[in-house]
Amino acid sequence: MTKTSKKELVIKVLKITSCIPLLPYPIVLLANLMSLMGHRSGDESDALIINTYAFLIVSTLYPATMIYSLVCNKKQRIIIAILPLVHLVASIYLGIKWMNTMS
Repeated sequence: MTKTSKKELVIKVLKITSCIPLLPYPIVLLANLMSLMGHRSGDESDALIINTYAFLIVSTLYPATMIYSLVCNKKQRIIIAILPLVHLVASIYLGIKWMNTMS
């Protein structure tokens, strides 16, 4: 395998791996919208509110990152192909941070 074909293979694997989280996305979007529309009790700390909204916004915007990665990667750059996975890691981190703030 040449260096170019290995790079193309890695980018294809990254694209396929990045598309997998789009399968449960409609459920995630519905849950995020319900969370955003929910009422607060007024006793929440500022950290909890910030962590909640950060997680909800970042996890809702995943398809935008996915579309950007697919459309704007005409030069076949690995850094752009890996952006959706970085976005997923950020979403998971913010979700864990939100859960730790609640306790």
